[in-house]
Amino acid sequence: MSCEDIWQVLIGLRRELIGYAHLLGMAEDAPDVVHEAMIRVIRSTGVDLARVRQLTYAVLRNLAVDVHRQRSRTVALGEFDMASAGPEDHVCERAEAWWYWEQARRLSNMERTVLLAKAAGANHRTIAARLGMSEKAVECAVRRARKKLQRIGSPATRRYPPTAAP
Repeated sequence: MSCEDIWQVLIGLRRELIGYAHLLGMAEDAPDVVHEAMIRVIRSTGVDLARVRQLTYAVLRNLAVDVHRQRSRTVALGEFDMASAGPEDHVCERAEAWWYWEQARRLSNMERTVLLAKAAGANHRTIAARLGMSEKAVECAVRRARKKLQRIGSPATRRYPPTAAP
């Protein structure tokens, strides 16, 4: 049996698998988790075409369990889930976000632009092409912006009033 035969079965199951992923609590990640399960099934050796559906459901269930475990580890290690936060946490989170926004105003327009593009996942080549500049110039702008923000610090480490000008 060929990979194409298995892919045809998997493509036919895709919508059903996404529904199952939703039932497993993977609403946000359903298409990604389903795609990962499909790839793992294709990479498996000796897959019986009659058992592709059952195998894919088992792989999808295992991936969902892995994602849930990873999320619970992340929360246990100190990353905070804002969905379960109280109103005081939202106020603090918003105040901190505003503080960072105010600090970003110290950056030049170019530095802000390249950092926002980096935060969106763009690489230096893509940013350079969008802005009509060299990759080296983008790299320098990112480095300058990071250094400025590192000198400013964070609200948790910042001393008030500042003892020295940044």
